[in-house]
Amino acid sequence: MNVKACIKCETPMTHYREHSHCDRYEIITNYSGNCTVTIGNKKYEMGENDILIVPPDVVHKATSTDTFMDFYIAANHLGYDRVHLIKDTDSVILPLMELMYKAMLEKENNYAKIADSLLDTVCAYLDKYINVNHKYPFVSALKDIILENFVDPNFKLSEVINSFCYNKDYLRRCFESDTNKTPLQYLTELRINRAKMLLLQSEYIRIKEIGEKCGFSDNIYFSAVFKKMTGMSPAEYRKSHMI
Repeated sequence: MNVKACIKCETPMTHYREHSHCDRYEIITNYSGNCTVTIGNKKYEMGENDILIVPPDVVHKATSTDTFMDFYIAANHLGYDRVHLIKDTDSVILPLMELMYKAMLEKENNYAKIADSLLDTVCAYLDKYINVNHKYPFVSALKDIILENFVDPNFKLSEVINSFCYNKDYLRRCFESDTNKTPLQYLTELRINRAKMLLLQSEYIRIKEIGEKCGFSDNIYFSAVFKKMTGMSPAEYRKSHMI
């Protein structure tokens, strides 16, 4: 079993003492408050949804100007060779840790397999975040805005792009350089991927309603975009995937 502990802080803290683990990695996230983790001469500012990966033998401590509560996994054989501070942009790590905590606490049938399987999923997301290395910080900011608003039919991508203090053509080029997609392609893929999921969830959700739930105010346009990207109309896609 790779998971050695999954600990949830139940009491607000102002700090934790300097320590290290000789044979275990730590994956730490705050679920309340902010803190500063000090490792050597470097300080890592952690807020909610921030994840800190600490390899074995790395001495670290935390302090806070207020209070914070964290959640951490101690595990073997993860293979991270240095400290990483990353943002859980998909907001999935904490729910996965909650499930792991429940399995480790109850220790019911197959709890070890369940905990290790959840750890594999956590690490898959961590690897995803680590490998998304944007050269331009505003690319991450624009992606976040699109993710937060892509289901809104009134969302205007051009207005958001114009709100950045960069030439719009330069911003588009940088976005495409970092993601291999233009901002519009990124937005459209999110909408179509969501439409695919909704089409298969229930045959009773009307296609027009699905288009609206995915940010398309015009059903004809939705169907045209969907067919262009998948080679099938929404109705054909649903029919071909229904058992």
